[in-house]
Amino acid sequence: MRVALIVQLLYLSTFVACAFAAWKGGMAERLGSVVVLGAALGPPALHAVAPADLAALVDLTADGVVGVAFLLLTVRYGRVWLGATMLLFAVQFALHAFYAVTDRPSDLLHARINNLVFLGVSVCLCAGAALAWRRRRLAGRRT
Repeated sequence: MRVALIVQLLYLSTFVACAFAAWKGGMAERLGSVVVLGAALGPPALHAVAPADLAALVDLTADGVVGVAFLLLTVRYGRVWLGATMLLFAVQFALHAFYAVTDRPSDLLHARINNLVFLGVSVCLCAGAALAWRRRRLAGRRT
């Protein structure tokens, strides 16, 4: 199966964002990067082993689990980037629910929205890590 170049670049950006968050972020960013990695790697792995007729259920379940994980992180740490990421996964859940309910096959619109959501997640994760890094640097200068 051939994977489009844009998808490969999005996976690369997601892994770079997760690595940056783990390196320079605080605890919220590190935990967020683990959730994002799970969201990026989990569904393709589940699709490889699950029957094809359960693909919609796999997508909805994965989006729901990731959304709840980000909800818990947002409540615990109260960071704006976590809330934005949680809302992006709500969009992802709504996208997969719409395609499952209408029984539409994945098309170009689905791919574009899916790719934009993951790009937004990577941007939010990088922004959160950069802000945490900046916060630590400023706190170090004050003492």
